[in-house]
Amino acid sequence: MIHTHIIDSVYWIGLNNPGRKNALSKEGITQLTQTFERLKTNDTCRVVVLYGLNDCFCSGADLEWMRAAKNQDESLNLSDAALFYTLYQTLFDFPKPIVTWVQKVAYGGALGLLAVSDLVVADKEAVFAFSEVKLGLVPATIAPFVLKKVGLGATQALMLTGEVF
Repeated sequence: MIHTHIIDSVYWIGLNNPGRKNALSKEGITQLTQTFERLKTNDTCRVVVLYGLNDCFCSGADLEWMRAAKNQDESLNLSDAALFYTLYQTLFDFPKPIVTWVQKVAYGGALGLLAVSDLVVADKEAVFAFSEVKLGLVPATIAPFVLKKVGLGATQALMLTGEVF
């Protein structure tokens, strides 16, 4: 679900779920978190660039996984939410710069990745949205990180409307 390569001391981490526009799956989130945990103490790593393979950054959470959640018990749903939170907190606390490169789309949970990055670079045609609200899902897990990055006013408006920006 992720692809990594190193150029000098720059670690490139590519999201790789092409059939789902690099959506964040349970497996992908686990791999991403573990990779950042390893790099945290890697002395050769000076900076991380997070990007999406196949000309797309990330469409958010894998909707098939999210649909399956309605048939799961509460403890499994809480465990899945904790996976997301652990990922965002790991990146938020990461001791080295994270540069995120956005190509085409960053929807839903992908905006959490932007919120915990030190620098975000976006292609001209990139679009963003808290699209999960149009499905009746609350972006609760990413909200604390987005609030810290964007501020209350903009966060409220964007999370309530799901507007593309």
